[in-house]
Amino acid sequence: MTHTYYDLLGSCNKCGLSNCEVEETHREEGTLYEALNKCLDCGYEGFWAFGFYENEMGQQFIDKCDKYYFDHENGGGFKTITREEYLNITKEGVK
Repeated sequence: MTHTYYDLLGSCNKCGLSNCEVEETHREEGTLYEALNKCLDCGYEGFWAFGFYENEMGQQFIDKCDKYYFDHENGGGFKTITREEYLNITKEGVK
């Protein structure tokens, strides 16, 4: 089964560390839709919406955060993976 991999909120999209302050900006009926994410290590501030970080206009694309996906095959729920695991999975899928 092919999974959709989402950006893990709380994981910095610039340095990849998970020492972030998260400010929820849009939540409805218990579901978080949008948030601001500020890394306490490198100072990067990112906007996360609907599972993905959005880069600012004119900013070079950055993608160093950890990922998560919904595991419908093995009991449900979501599973987190590191950026390195994600790169290995996507590299294997390209072969």
